[in-house]
Amino acid sequence: MKPRSESSNSFLYRLLLFTLLLFAEPGSASSEEVVLRMQDGAQTEVTSLSWDKDSIQFKTASGDLDALPREQLKAISFRRPYSRKVTESIGLQLTNDDIYFVSDLLLTEERFLAKFDDQDISIPIEYVREVFFDVCVTNLKESAVDPGSDDVVILKNQDVVRGELDSFDDDKINFKTDLGSLKLPRSNSRSIKLNPALAADIPIAAKHAQLFLKNGSVLSTMPSTNMNEFDLSKEKLNVELPETGTLSILMSDICRIEFWDERHRLLNRDQPLRSHNEDYFGNIISFSQNRNASGQLLLSGDQFFSHGYGVRSQSELIFAVPSNAEALIYSVGLDDRADKNGAVDVHISLDDVEVSSHRLSQTDSHFLEHSALPIHGQKSLKLSVRFGLRGDVGDCVNWCQPYFLLRE
Repeated sequence: MKPRSESSNSFLYRLLLFTLLLFAEPGSASSEEVVLRMQDGAQTEVTSLSWDKDSIQFKTASGDLDALPREQLKAISFRRPYSRKVTESIGLQLTNDDIYFVSDLLLTEERFLAKFDDQDISIPIEYVREVFFDVCVTNLKESAVDPGSDDVVILKNQDVVRGELDSFDDDKINFKTDLGSLKLPRSNSRSIKLNPALAADIPIAAKHAQLFLKNGSVLSTMPSTNMNEFDLSKEKLNVELPETGTLSILMSDICRIEFWDERHRLLNRDQPLRSHNEDYFGNIISFSQNRNASGQLLLSGDQFFSHGYGVRSQSELIFAVPSNAEALIYSVGLDDRADKNGAVDVHISLDDVEVSSHRLSQTDSHFLEHSALPIHGQKSLKLSVRFGLRGDVGDCVNWCQPYFLLRE
């Protein structure tokens, strides 16, 4: 039992905190739509938010004060729009699928040096999968070129140069080939795909946070990041990133924060038991993991997602269900880039029994956000997509961040 004095201090602290929330002037984030998503998929809009290591305290849109245990929180969404204009940013795709949009990128002594929002960062080359030049988050598209056991430079005219990346600066890429050393103009290069045989896994613990920023960057934090205390009125959030160090992120630049731990098992952690994917003309094509059907980042409901599957209108993905799964949490939608194209029916089955179905259309409801399906010992999960009221060559469906919620 806690000492009476400690319990009394805790009560006084919470009373003071709720008083401050009630009478404080709203900060810059208070006028925005802020949504809390809980572990069970439930959502609530809030205008004020803070937490400590044990609990979350918030004021709802109706003005009510409330508190919940900290472990019930899965995500915070600030509903801020992404930067959609084409810029001259450089994108770094890391081996854990994080993305850094940076400037002033150099490669020297096996490390990428860059500016991230005017802060210096340094990333070992083995943690980078691909470098994209002159991109923004909406047009970044992973190259289909298989690098094999080489580094590959993909030029803007689609030519490919294979060899070994030595270094580069603002003007040129120093590249070694069987025919000798080349100095390739960086202005003529679209991307550099790095030798996967030399790649290394980034040390991300099961318990971590993922930040989605307005410029499209996706950052996975170290578990030591001090996020036990958080307040919307603060201007910046300091996060510790693996092998990169501590970055100070403007609160106004954060679109979403996702929290992950041992209870969350992403579907793409394992390959599907079976899969089938057809394009509009009936041609068998492969599904895209962590990308939409066109190879771009998953974008639905004006939100980017780092994990999931991109498929066409005639598709099935079948997965084994973990024995300790209690629910499937998912979002599904037509890709936002479809430009009013698309009408599909999506179906979810457990042990071949349909448990959920939805109709998606760009002219009506094109995104289903954060739904939860209970699981009671079923062994297989099937995600299906079929043509809707009209077949459309532009149908492009994203299964966004689907994961099993496991029993503790």
